[in-house]
Amino acid sequence: MNYVVLIGRLKEIQEKHLILNVIEKDKNWDVKCYVGIGSMMQNVSQYCKKNDLVGIKGKIIENNEILIEKITFLSSKTEENE
Repeated sequence: MNYVVLIGRLKEIQEKHLILNVIEKDKNWDVKCYVGIGSMMQNVSQYCKKNDLVGIKGKIIENNEILIEKITFLSSKTEENE
């Protein structure tokens, strides 16, 4: 399996997946991230919202699709405004 570590802004939070917007130099793409553990998605839903910065580590399962093994909450929009 191929592993990847990405940092990006949450674009969407759905019931079983989230969309992460990743920017690298002049490139900008959306990555669909599936959550393998239900409690992990509960934490994302509870503590994160659109445009929050997160880091993820996971396995690439298809082009632009990742199975998340670990997610780190890096900042939230409310923290940036303080």
